[in-house]
Amino acid sequence: MILASILGTLTGGLTSILPGVLSYLQRRDELKHESQLLALKARYAQQDAQRAIDIIDARADADEGKSLRDHDATLDGGGFINTLRRSVRPVITYLFFFLFLFIKVVAVLAAMRTVGAEDWLANSLLWSDLMPIIWDDQTAAIFGAIIGFWFGSRAIEKLMRR
Repeated sequence: MILASILGTLTGGLTSILPGVLSYLQRRDELKHESQLLALKARYAQQDAQRAIDIIDARADADEGKSLRDHDATLDGGGFINTLRRSVRPVITYLFFFLFLFIKVVAVLAAMRTVGAEDWLANSLLWSDLMPIIWDDQTAAIFGAIIGFWFGSRAIEKLMRR
């Protein structure tokens, strides 16, 4: 009988504690879930802030370029000066192109001279042998930079206008 009363008391006490323990475990899981949600929200907020900063930087760069072009458009030195100002970049481009072409022609002639200019085909110096001299990796890089410079900025400006 005493054993039954002790067991009844213990069972009653444990069953009265059980809802509190279950409530504690449930609340702990809820807090863990809320903590994970807050961490995700903070990470996404940081990414959104970085994206907003990137957009502001891009707009500032575009505005700076527009401001520089607007400033250049307001400068007026008269007909001859304006024509001279507009011709500087194309003239420099043509000069460097002809210098580049001259260097490539000299390199090809030097390669032909090593074999003998009169019989370079007879000595099996083919165009395929000359192509690495004419079009090497550095030439391809220069060509890409020039095309990117002259046409890339226009494409970017068109995208910015949209």
